[in-house]
Amino acid sequence: MAVASTTMTDAFTPSADELLAENAEYAEHFHDSDLQVAPTRHLAVVACMDSRMDIFKILGLGNGEAHIIRNAGGVITDDVIRSLCLSQRFLGTREIVLLHHTDCGLQKVDEPEFRDQLAAELGVKPWWSVEAFTDPYEDVRQSMRRLRMTPFVAHKDHIRGFVYDVEVLTEDNELTLALKHLGYACISPMQCVVRTDVMPTWTTLWRQRLRWKRGAMENLLQYGVTKVTIPYILQHVLMFLGIAFLAFYFALSAASIAVFGDIHFHPLWLVPAAIFMVERAVTVRRNGWKNMLIAAALVPEWIYELFMQGCLVRASSDVMRRSAREW
Repeated sequence: MAVASTTMTDAFTPSADELLAENAEYAEHFHDSDLQVAPTRHLAVVACMDSRMDIFKILGLGNGEAHIIRNAGGVITDDVIRSLCLSQRFLGTREIVLLHHTDCGLQKVDEPEFRDQLAAELGVKPWWSVEAFTDPYEDVRQSMRRLRMTPFVAHKDHIRGFVYDVEVLTEDNELTLALKHLGYACISPMQCVVRTDVMPTWTTLWRQRLRWKRGAMENLLQYGVTKVTIPYILQHVLMFLGIAFLAFYFALSAASIAVFGDIHFHPLWLVPAAIFMVERAVTVRRNGWKNMLIAAALVPEWIYELFMQGCLVRASSDVMRRSAREW
C-alpha cells in the first residue's frame, strides 16, 4: 500500500449547512471589518494543512496579522511561490515562517507507488509532485533552500523554519527544555504578567492537570537524563516520595486506630502545622479575612493536594501503559 493505515470511518455528513449557520452567528459578532488588507506583521506563514494544527493559536497570531498559506506537507511548491510573490510585492510582507510537523501524512506515503496507483486507476500519472518525505526537519531545510533559490521571492533576509511536534502535550514545558538544551536561559521580565484560565469544574481541572503532568513526564523521557533535565527529574522523584510518605501516613494511622483505637499526636508536630497555617493565611490576605480563615483551616489545601497527587499517579500510569490520549 502506498499510504500507511490511518483511523478513518466511512460515515460522512456534509457540513456546508452547519457552517452557514455558524457563519450567521459569527457575522452578528464580527468586529474586524476595519482591518487593512496587508498583514500588520508583514509576515507570511507556510504550513501543512493538517487539521490538528491551529496556526493562529500555535503562533499566537491575531486576525489580520499574517498571510497563512497551507498545503499538504507545507512544502514549497510553484503555487506557494506564486502566493509568496504576490504577498511580498503587493501586500508588503517581508518575513517568511515555515511550519511543518511530526506525524505528517506525507511521511506515510510511498510516492512512486502512489503515482503508479493513480495511473492504474485513472489512466494518467499526476503532473505534480507528491512531495513525500521521511524527515520533517530535513524537509523544512529543503523548503528553505527552495525559497532562497527562487528569483520570485524578493525578500529572503528573514526566513525561519520550525517543526511542530504534535505529540507534545505541554508546549511551554517542551519549549523550555528545548531552549535550555540549546544553551539559552529562560528569564521572565519584571513586568511580565501571567494569565491562566480558571478551570470551572473539578472534571475540567482534572483533565487539564492530567494533560500537563503526562506531557511533562513524556518530555523528560524524550530528552533523557541531561544536565538540563536532572533538576526536573529530581522534582518528580520528590513528588513520588511525597505520595509514598502520604500513603505510609494513612496506613500507619489506620494501623494505630486498629491497634490502639485512636491516633496519638505528638505536640511537636503542632509547630510545623501552625507555621504552615500562618503561611497559608498570609498568602491570601489580600482576599479578606474570610478567605484567610478558610486557608488557615488547611482543608482546601489538603483536598487540592490529594487531587494533584491523584493526577500524578494517573498520569504516570498512562505513560507506562502508553494509553490513548483523550482530552
